Amino acid sequence: LSGEYQALHDKWLHPNDESVIPGNIKFAIMIGVATILILIAFVILLRRQVRQITVHLRKAKEEAEHNDYMKSVFLANMGKELINPLCAIAGLSNILATESDEKEKQKYLSLIEGNSNQLIQLINNVIDLSKFEAGVITLNKMLFDINTLCKDMISTRTEKYLVENISLHLDVEGGIEIYSDQQKVCQAINALLENAAKLTPHGDITLQTKREDNYVKVSVIDNGTGISEAHLDKIFERYTRLDNHTDSSELNLALFKAIIKSLDGEIGATSKVGEGSTFWFKLKRKGKNNS
Repeated sequence: LSGEYQALHDKWLHPNDESVIPGNIKFAIMIGVATILILIAFVILLRRQVRQITVHLRKAKEEAEHNDYMKSVFLANMGKELINPLCAIAGLSNILATESDEKEKQKYLSLIEGNSNQLIQLINNVIDLSKFEAGVITLNKMLFDINTLCKDMISTRTEKYLVENISLHLDVEGGIEIYSDQQKVCQAINALLENAAKLTPHGDITLQTKREDNYVKVSVIDNGTGISEAHLDKIFERYTRLDNHTDSSELNLALFKAIIKSLDGEIGATSKVGEGSTFWFKLKRKGKNNS
C-alpha cells in the first residue's frame, strides 16, 4: 500500500512525465498566468493615471475658480480707478461752469486735464493688457539708446512727481543701445515708475540702467513703504493686489509683466517693509542682425 501511495504522490505532486501534464498545456497555463499578471499591472497603472488626472483636473478647476474670483476683484478695482477721475472731471466741470475768476478757471482746467490724462492712460493700459493676453500685439523693433529714452522720461515726469513730493533721479551708464520695441520699453518703464509712486507717499525714485554681460538691466528703485515677503512672492501673479492702498498697482505690474514677456526679457523685484522696493527687467543687448 505504501508503494502505491508513493507512486501517486510522485505522479501528482512531482510530475516529471509529460504524459501527466502535456507540454502544450503547461505552455498555455504559463501564457494564461502571464496574461493575468499583465492585466493586473495594466489595471494598477490605469488606476494610478486616473488618480493623477483627477488631481490635475481638480487643481485646474480650483485654479480657474481662483482666477475667475481674482479677475472679478481686479475688474471691481479697475472700476473704482476709472470712477475716481470721472467723478473729478464731472465735479470740476460743474464748478468751472459757475466760476468767473480767470485764474481759478485755469486751475480747474488744469485739474480736469490731469484727470482726463489719467483716465485715458488707465483705459489704454486695460486695452493693452487685454491685447497682450490675447496675443494680438504687434512689435515694432528698432535700434535705440535706452539711456536717451530714460532721460526723456525723467525730464517729462519730474514736475508731475514733485507735486506729489517725490524726487526723480537718473543713474545710467552711457551708450547702451538695444534692438527692441521702443514704445513698449517706454510703457514698461512708465508702469514701474507709476507703481513706485504708489508705494512712495513722499521720497525718492531712481531710474537706473546698467550692463550685465549681454543684457541691459533697467531698475526702478524707491524708498517708500516697501512690500512684505508674503506679497512679494506673488507680486507678478495675475490680478494680485499689493495692499488696500495701491488699487492700480496690479494693473501696472500685470501690464509690465506682459510687455517684458513679449520682448523675451526677464523681470524681478526685491523689497523690505519700511525701506523701499526695487523692480527691474532685463533685455538682451543684441543688434538688428544678431541672433
